[in-house]
Amino acid sequence: MDYNKNVGKIENHALLIANSSVARVYELKGLKLGKLIFNLSASETIIEHQNEGRRDNFSQRMSTPGSFLDPHQEAREINRANFSKVISDKLLTLYQHHPFNALTIIAEPKVLGDLRSYLNKDIISLVHAEIVENLSHYDAQAIEKHLTSFQRRQ
Repeated sequence: MDYNKNVGKIENHALLIANSSVARVYELKGLKLGKLIFNLSASETIIEHQNEGRRDNFSQRMSTPGSFLDPHQEAREINRANFSKVISDKLLTLYQHHPFNALTIIAEPKVLGDLRSYLNKDIISLVHAEIVENLSHYDAQAIEKHLTSFQRRQ
């Protein structure tokens, strides 16, 4: 999606910055971050799951080569998907209580893909831009600088 020159004219603009472990939503005023609306940590929201692991009995399934090389891969994917679901639910709740007119999403690629599959259609219709980056560990000044440079590239 295009991040056009009119971003500063949108009122009630929200900015979601997420990766597989942290999600933050800010008010966005032009290219400046406003107040932090919410801050989620995956470690606080993880839903427990059963990881059965490798079975070596001939009547039971054997692990796949991928899980043999990295036995925690499946668990990470499940945790990322669960966290993306929590983020999308939180965005919907936020929208229902404090409506926003536009949403910009900055997320790492796999989280962005999971979010797309879980976001409510009302929220999807408000997505102004999607930026595939991991800025979750940046401070406000660095995020604003990145938004400015991204706008110049468009």
